[in-house]
Amino acid sequence: MQGASDVEIVGFTHNDTAVYYQTRNKNGKPETTLKRVALAGAGRGAPEELARSGRSDSLVVAGSFVYWIAPRADLSANDLVRLPKTGGRPEVIAHATDYPMRHLTADDAVNVYFANFTTRLGAGAAKIVRIAPDRTRTVLVTDGEGDAWSFAVAEDVTFWTPSPQAGHGAVFSDALIYARESDGRASRVIYGPVPESYVNALAVDETKIFFARQHGVFEMPRGGGSPTTIAEDDASEVVLDHGTLYWLTRGEYVGTSAGVVPRKAGTIVRSGRSRGAGQVVTDDLVCPRHFEVDRWTLFVDSRVGNVSIIIRVGK
Repeated sequence: MQGASDVEIVGFTHNDTAVYYQTRNKNGKPETTLKRVALAGAGRGAPEELARSGRSDSLVVAGSFVYWIAPRADLSANDLVRLPKTGGRPEVIAHATDYPMRHLTADDAVNVYFANFTTRLGAGAAKIVRIAPDRTRTVLVTDGEGDAWSFAVAEDVTFWTPSPQAGHGAVFSDALIYARESDGRASRVIYGPVPESYVNALAVDETKIFFARQHGVFEMPRGGGSPTTIAEDDASEVVLDHGTLYWLTRGEYVGTSAGVVPRKAGTIVRSGRSRGAGQVVTDDLVCPRHFEVDRWTLFVDSRVGNVSIIIRVGK
């Protein structure tokens, strides 16, 4: 999937039948366009426009709908918006109290989750919310220090990390991981604090937490304890898929008139249950922002010169 050089892909998601992605013109205007590309059948590879929106951030498909976060024009707050997968009129289904919300995710039961920033500078309480298909809203977390940054929901426990920015002039706060049970008890710290650091991403299975922090990918028991280093990589995302852990590194780049030139290409790496040395799945990505895993393949965004693309890679 590829766009023109004056348009960039700013987000994507997928299900078994299609890839949904957002594009934005490079002319500085905030408007985005939501498109769909079928993965099989007569319409395979042909983009279909579904909707146009103002600013948008994050994208997920769940059940019969595509969801995204839509900051308002004055950036005073955000809305959670959904659209039928077949197209139609976008519908606002939840309002955030401030900018921005982050890490829109979904589960197999087609519930959607988001982290709701209560302040711009990380001084408020974290809030993580679940939205059911009938629009029932359940608050999973409303405590802790700082706004929620990344999170993972497993059974009756929500694991989350605070925002890395503590205020003006502060690049990092302390790396922490909290656990919050559904019985109403307050969040408890199960990892950290690690000074001047932050956790980029989380994934959980039945017994362990997997997370990325500067210069490392780690695992530790879900109840807390000493982390074990899986790899010394600057990972920005981690995904756990049937016992195999995948992570994304974004690389290093220089901008030129001909496009972005990598000093160090982005990669996707996997590590199995034995947790030996990671195996590189692909190592030629340019400015990747996001990747997703399905049964047989990986989807990831990249660039060719000034053109944004989404590629599919075998696992």
